[in-house]
Amino acid sequence: MEKRLWTYDELLAVMPETNIPSELWDGELVMSPMPTPDHQRILMHFAMALQKFVAAEKLGEVFIAPLDVILTQTQVVQPDVLFISERNKGIVQDRIRGVPDLTAEIICQTPQRDKIEKKALYENSA
Repeated sequence: MEKRLWTYDELLAVMPETNIPSELWDGELVMSPMPTPDHQRILMHFAMALQKFVAAEKLGEVFIAPLDVILTQTQVVQPDVLFISERNKGIVQDRIRGVPDLTAEIICQTPQRDKIEKKALYENSA
């Protein structure tokens, strides 16, 4: 059976809103396991520390997953934590439409994807 490839707009038209981690990789819908309590603890501590620094310095905005970051119509990711600077705030729309200034992944359940594939994707999107 051939894989169904999607564009982001096609997916939005047929999929209901969900908190299940899901991304588009070259048009392929990839669902990740739900995060563990350890993952969420790390995410919360890091995001809170980053938010405190960003707010104190008035640098921009911090967001946490799940939030779609649309790099292209077939490349859509949901980084665990992301930062958008004041100078780049135009990408904050109905979704994040562009490359964040900082993305962070908590390495727990999908180390290959987070350490290698997402790292390469973010580097090539900048």
